Amino acid sequence: THPDLTAEYAVGTGDPDRTSVTNTLGGNLKGKDRNFLPFGVYPAGSALAPALSNIQILKAGASVRPLERWWRFRAFSMGAEGYSYWKDETRGGIYDVDATEKAREIGRELDAYVRWPLASDLILYSRYAVFFPGNAYPLGTNDPEHYFSLSLTFSF
Repeated sequence: THPDLTAEYAVGTGDPDRTSVTNTLGGNLKGKDRNFLPFGVYPAGSALAPALSNIQILKAGASVRPLERWWRFRAFSMGAEGYSYWKDETRGGIYDVDATEKAREIGRELDAYVRWPLASDLILYSRYAVFFPGNAYPLGTNDPEHYFSLSLTFSF
């Protein structure tokens, strides 16, 4: 079944008096700005999809190819990934403007996916993710966030 296990840790530093991790408006008020300003996207969770700024991310994942005995499903794979998110600087903001509380725990996320190459140039891919907000979110904005995607990719 070709099991594959992964573990990852990432950190983007933050600044305690910076409210926005991407804009200078509401940015660092005094002293040296220690906020990491990312360029591009860091692939960490589909539901929260965080920017790597004022955040620590712990990821654990596993995938298998359970149907490889049958030639049509040989490359079919399925997997799951779990994420935990924390603020680097408790008083600082993150890219999600709803996380306004002065608390370290941003939340947890679970992603599940299936990938099936139907032919050498055609791939079916589906992903579901759910994010459970932590103490960094006030009570009115701490509902779980859901994400679902289904894609069919054809390569020339």
